[in-house]
Amino acid sequence: MTGEYARAGAGFALPGGLDFICGRGRPMGRGACGMTQPGVRTSSPPSKRWAIAGSVLWWVPWIANYFMCMVRWVTTDHTSFWRGFKELGWALVPYLNITYVWDWWMDLFTALAAAISLIAM
Repeated sequence: MTGEYARAGAGFALPGGLDFICGRGRPMGRGACGMTQPGVRTSSPPSKRWAIAGSVLWWVPWIANYFMCMVRWVTTDHTSFWRGFKELGWALVPYLNITYVWDWWMDLFTALAAAISLIAM
């Protein structure tokens, strides 16, 4: 094996002299081929702001989904105890409860898509 990637311990050399156009002979963090050298940091760690945004993007829909499930369960007229109890269980199980109110979510996304398309006109 020849080339910078072989010397750096990557375990392979690029065929046809491509190791030259990918940064051979000069120090670099990210080459033209998108590879990184071992020990070279190419990006900074995510900031606290991104961590909070990710947390909000995770928790807000989940809490909204529970709220939507409970509203739907309360507003539905259950003909028997067992049927209402099964639907309550379905509404309370995480990730499964998304299917309980999937039509409400689709209505919401359809309305948002329509609003965006009207704004874009």
